[in-house]
Amino acid sequence: MGNELSKEFSHLDYIAILMVGGKRISFRTIHDDIDVSEVAGKYDGGGHQKAAGCTMSEKAYSQYVEKTFYSEPLKRDAHKNQLNVKESPEGCLYSTRDKQDIFIYEDEEEEWVVEINGKQQKKTFDTFAEAEKIH
Repeated sequence: MGNELSKEFSHLDYIAILMVGGKRISFRTIHDDIDVSEVAGKYDGGGHQKAAGCTMSEKAYSQYVEKTFYSEPLKRDAHKNQLNVKESPEGCLYSTRDKQDIFIYEDEEEEWVVEINGKQQKKTFDTFAEAEKIH
């Protein structure tokens, strides 16, 4: 199920499946640059790069149930959110909890540019992943 959800929502880094009755969390990803065993390790769990899990401790419960999103989710811009996705030629827009709008796009020199609240940052990046880490 986790792999199918990852394919359906490929713009997400990973999928967390909560099994409340069994008090477990399962993590899955389809991305080669994401290691969900590191995520599970933060909650005393483990596993493999693309499939891992942990017990639903108080810390994990707080993160994945009580405080699910640390930033505001983006409004859907198209069916299955196909336009506002990572590495999109049109750019990718994030809205943070502290009301910052972060826009990442590729310029003519094929470098990734970051704008925060409409103001272009001086530093450019070779990859989208590097640019995304600024926030």
